[in-house]
Amino acid sequence: MTTEEANSLERDHVELVICQHCLRKFELKVNKADLVAWVKGTKIQFAMPYLTDDERELLISQTCGECWDELFKEDEAGTTDYGCLLAIVIVGLLIMFGPWLLFWSIGVLFDYHIEFTFRTWLAAIVLMSLVGGAGSSKS
Repeated sequence: MTTEEANSLERDHVELVICQHCLRKFELKVNKADLVAWVKGTKIQFAMPYLTDDERELLISQTCGECWDELFKEDEAGTTDYGCLLAIVIVGLLIMFGPWLLFWSIGVLFDYHIEFTFRTWLAAIVLMSLVGGAGSSKS
């Protein structure tokens, strides 16, 4: 008897898992003692080595293989889409350097110098949020 056959004979429990994204139901045959060992802290790849990667991920995150692939799909060039990360970086840079650009533009337009400190940076953030927020409010 091979190890795989022995493992399949030991699978004495059916665990029902529902994918949280597509809501499909999956029945995984596992050894009850292995499931308990995993819940108590044994790494899943050691507790249930007979499960596929997709089955283990389904237990861990309640995400089936198809939904996992859709969530983390790669484009045709084989790279992950970093659009969201790029947007976060741009917003972060604007928050960090926006006040400096405000001080610089005031200095150029009005021949005035504003000392660049944390306090003036914070004041510029507040000012820019108030001016930006006033334009977007509805009456």
